[in-house]
Amino acid sequence: MRPLPPGTNMDCWHILGIAPTRDEAAIKRAYAQLLKKHRPDRDPDGFIRLREAYEMALAGGEQYNT
Repeated sequence: MRPLPPGTNMDCWHILGIAPTRDEAAIKRAYAQLLKKHRPDRDPDGFIRLREAYEMALAGGEQYNT
């Protein structure tokens, strides 16, 4: 994962590679799939960004239609 420029808001949907949705199962699937690539022991920065995106998607997903 490339670092975001300073001052840029993180686009959790872009990081997860899915369209904005309320579907928790879809969010969890995308997270689990990317977690295989961005493991905390091999890519700590990528893992942190992925985890933040996952949490933001779960928290903000209710504002989007499926």
